[in-house]
Amino acid sequence: MASEAYRDTTAAQLALQARTLQTEPLPGERRAATAHLRRLGWTANELHDRLTALRCLRKAA
Repeated sequence: MASEAYRDTTAAQLALQARTLQTEPLPGERRAATAHLRRLGWTANELHDRLTALRCLRKAA
């Protein structure tokens, strides 16, 4: 991430949350796995939006 993102507390929190979710093992039960993947997807999307707003990334199509 660019230096602006390192100074942004929201981006830092989202990056840490995404990293934490990504390293957790996927639950074996279908509902729990679906919930885990939804949380990971939501976090990744929010991080993408935040980095785009900070102009660290180009806007996605």
